[in-house]
Amino acid sequence: MDDITDPIERAAGLRAGADTPATGADPDAALRECAARLAADPGGRHAPLWVYALTGAAEHLTGRPGPAADVAQCAVDALLACHRALREASCAHGSHPWQRDLAAMWDDEIWDQSPDVRLLANGKPEGEDDAWTQEDAKDLYLCPVGTAGYARITADIIAPGSAPVIDPEGEDEDDFADTLSRGHETSIGFLSSTLNDYPTGDPGDDLRAAAAVPDHLTKGGLAGHVVTLHACIWYAVSGRVQEQSVLDEMVKGLTAVLPELPDLPCAHQGGEHPDLRAAPDQPAADGIRLRSPGGRAALQQDHAEGCGPALDAWTCPAFLRDAADEALSVLAGGVGAPLD
Repeated sequence: MDDITDPIERAAGLRAGADTPATGADPDAALRECAARLAADPGGRHAPLWVYALTGAAEHLTGRPGPAADVAQCAVDALLACHRALREASCAHGSHPWQRDLAAMWDDEIWDQSPDVRLLANGKPEGEDDAWTQEDAKDLYLCPVGTAGYARITADIIAPGSAPVIDPEGEDEDDFADTLSRGHETSIGFLSSTLNDYPTGDPGDDLRAAAAVPDHLTKGGLAGHVVTLHACIWYAVSGRVQEQSVLDEMVKGLTAVLPELPDLPCAHQGGEHPDLRAAPDQPAADGIRLRSPGGRAALQQDHAEGCGPALDAWTCPAFLRDAADEALSVLAGGVGAPLD
């Protein structure tokens, strides 16, 4: 197994976002090898090992400065090939760990709950490692359908929208687009009620929560952060919130991400970008959905059915830069006069 475990060991040092693996080797070399091994046999018996090696390195693959561009693309291509090869495999499991992890991914899509691929590769049956519980038994992670789920999630975290909508009619058996949208309902509900002027909590707290910058600015997390904050600006300066500190937090949240939004032209045509002039509760909800693979799948599903823009328009840096600049300009005016 040395030819299997060696690249896994080198990739494992990236699980915590380290600049280089524990051995000091080039992190890109380890990831290139994992991606190449997976691409060469995406439905093979070692496919789970390569998938989880890439899943565990998602923080490096999406972070700053991150890997070379070709490494990220090779990883995405290999992960999607695995998903295609394994998603329709036979399976006796009622559910898989990826569904639980996806449903919990409401705040930050870089998570550290995927299995340690070194334990998966050690050949021991479930129960012989203290790190494994009955719920997270090895056979669930090694299951082809379970592996396909993690492959799809990881590909979409690295490159939002890269996993295509499988069933535009909304009857995909794995319910990918529904899993995380349920996990987002609480956040969407609180913010929507506030923006519709029927707050169920403290509006200031809702706006502060929207202003919190995700720990990891993945492409989806960045887009969701900007879109959600833009949806909140008119309410924030309407006089309903009389705390300048709330606006200050919103300005801080937008200013923090500006370095990630270069002022570059884009290739989209007029009307292809999302219309942020709609009733604010809708873009606010869409912004929350952008932060996770399941939420983005729901937006892809909408677009496939003829409703809403394409996902690449939602994550377009030029669109997001304009939205952030407009939001900062409005917030610069400060708190408005209280409403009667």
